[in-house]
Amino acid sequence: MRVRRILALMAKDLFHGSRSLILVFAVVIPLVASLVISLLLGTLFADKPRLGLADQGASALTGELAQLDYLTVRTYGDGGALRRDVERGALDMGIVLPEGVDQALAEGRAAALEVYVWGESLIKHRTTLAAALSREVMALTGRHSPVEVTTTLLGDGRAITWGERLFPMVVIMTIIMGGTLVPATSLVQEKQARTLRALTITPTSYAEVLTAKAVVGALVSTVMGLAILALNNAFGAQPGLLIGLVALGSLLAAEAGVIIGALVGDISTLFTVVKGLGILLYAPAIFYLFPDLPAWLARLFPTYYMLGPIVEVSMSGAHWADIAGDVAILGALIVAGAIAAGVIARRTAERQ
Repeated sequence: MRVRRILALMAKDLFHGSRSLILVFAVVIPLVASLVISLLLGTLFADKPRLGLADQGASALTGELAQLDYLTVRTYGDGGALRRDVERGALDMGIVLPEGVDQALAEGRAAALEVYVWGESLIKHRTTLAAALSREVMALTGRHSPVEVTTTLLGDGRAITWGERLFPMVVIMTIIMGGTLVPATSLVQEKQARTLRALTITPTSYAEVLTAKAVVGALVSTVMGLAILALNNAFGAQPGLLIGLVALGSLLAAEAGVIIGALVGDISTLFTVVKGLGILLYAPAIFYLFPDLPAWLARLFPTYYMLGPIVEVSMSGAHWADIAGDVAILGALIVAGAIAAGVIARRTAERQ
């Protein structure tokens, strides 16, 4: 395969594809869905994580945390008022800093912190606040210091909001529409217009055509996936890891798109196939929508492995070690998809 020919094919698809209704849908529908959900549920313009501090000994942690521009910090004279504000939802988290906490941390002794958490606070807010506290403790002492945390959940214990439940559906819809529908539709349209055959009788190979369309689909899917994460303030503390996960999920979706497009002969059949596969494609998001369903069932669907790691990192603050197994399965699916697309390209070339 020649990289120059693939780039030329990609440029052609991007230029002409900008006028394609499917590409417009792949860009517009996820954005509109995310905006509507965010506006209806009040999460688009959500405040910064709200932290309350009851400082009983003029701790340096209070000043350091108050300087963080991604938090809203309020100080209290006593733990009682702090607890009441957390309980009524005025704060996402409240921390009581006892007298002598700085000295205990500096000497490496265990420091006891009492932490109150509002039961309806967003998981990403809790994750951000916990990470900020851990980072400032380390910055203050220069090392990992032992901290004994006593956590009390206050208010309504419903930790999963409807915004968080619907977020996975928007993410997977974005990846599927951009990664699968864009290359599949482009490939079928070229078949019907007979431009695909005209391309493949030139030095351009069928494998190069499939590669170009897969890369375009993966790029569209990745860009839109990152836009949705940004729109929902869902990058969390590990944006680099999330970018990689979105790119991998988009690549798998794009491989599925070129395989479907290569096997289908017309647009009507393509949409029939996509509708028929709908439950398989979107099923993992249903398990996030209704968290009482057995979570292990979601893992039976291949698209879980493009969605699950993204959601776990962005919403639950998972680290690489927590998702490595799922990412390994995602990698295996990508390899299998590449092999399947290669077999289809070779057999198609032999028939021509």
